[in-house]
Amino acid sequence: MNMRRYPIWLVPALAALLGVLCPPTAHAQHLRQTSFADGTGSVGLPAGWKIVEGYHGTVFCTKQTDMCVRFGMPWVVDHPGRQMPAPYKIPIAPVGDLPGAVRAVLGTGGSRLISLRSRPAPPSFPGVPASYFLYRFVQGGSEYTALGYFTTINPGGDSPYWSLYSSAVIARTPLFVKSLPTLMAMWRSWRPNGQTPRAGSQSAVIDEEIKHSKDSFAKFSEKFDQNIRN
Repeated sequence: MNMRRYPIWLVPALAALLGVLCPPTAHAQHLRQTSFADGTGSVGLPAGWKIVEGYHGTVFCTKQTDMCVRFGMPWVVDHPGRQMPAPYKIPIAPVGDLPGAVRAVLGTGGSRLISLRSRPAPPSFPGVPASYFLYRFVQGGSEYTALGYFTTINPGGDSPYWSLYSSAVIARTPLFVKSLPTLMAMWRSWRPNGQTPRAGSQSAVIDEEIKHSKDSFAKFSEKFDQNIRN
């Protein structure tokens, strides 16, 4: 899947745009540029972070349960009134309802959205909705704050689903403001390269399974979701 990178020069201004102010003493940690296992890109990692999954330039990184980043993530969303049979569990929201889709995506992962602020953002394609979101949610008894870019991709065509594109930085709420310079530096360091996944990599295996699936878009979502949650 060819994921477009959005203008990262907008990222440092994003926090101020949404009213997040970093303390003067907050500085970004040193990053070590690290390649994805499938060879499709790289991202800068601070000490204590690890790449959980990289797929066709998308990446999910964590620092234990305190923080994570998800860059280029496509979430499959179903239309209201339609739902995949078990064992699939796909978020449901009307096409282009970005806040509703975020709420649904969090809900399928066992999280609960408690607040969301937004500002308009450059769209992925002409005429589709796009927003910067500053949002808070509760997961596993802890509150998290997130800042990200969201837009609609694959809103029509042959697929019965649509897709919510997202790039976001996430941290436990008490750590978020102090950690924001480092999280933003990680966002700016994200480098998808557009290459085909390396033979034998997990991404290549997923691609092969997708190729033989009758419902490839849903199959991709299920496999990718399993990988990042395990």
